[in-house]
Amino acid sequence: MNRFLPPSLFVLVAILSTASMCEDDDNNEDRRNNAIESTLGQGTWKVAYFFDKTDETTDFEGHTFLFNDNNVAIASKNSLSVQGSWDTENSSDGDTKLYLEFGSNGPLDELNEDWVVVETSSLKVTLEHVSGGNGDTDTLILERKI
Repeated sequence: MNRFLPPSLFVLVAILSTASMCEDDDNNEDRRNNAIESTLGQGTWKVAYFFDKTDETTDFEGHTFLFNDNNVAIASKNSLSVQGSWDTENSSDGDTKLYLEFGSNGPLDELNEDWVVVETSSLKVTLEHVSGGNGDTDTLILERKI
């Protein structure tokens, strides 16, 4: 009686194991995406901190943000609203990214980036973006308004 697996059976077991691991990775990525989407979809948000070479948080005072299910983001200040977009993606390096786009008018144009999700809770989302030109790291912290 042969106690060893035939080579073809060994290859089949290895392929099935790898496929299972990839499914687990996909499921983890989907859960991370769903977590940030679910979190931002809850309530109204504000910029608690924005750093781009210097602290520019005050540029966003009075702005509120809504992140709707249809990937529409709405930034409002006083009676003015700007419609933008938002989306999430799991990048090839394992990071979850949040893409924001609010057009070309300041200060909202400063948010137009592919932000890496660093930390998420029900009340706070911490994001970072490494600038392509000079390698500086920008930081954006969104807090849910209660």
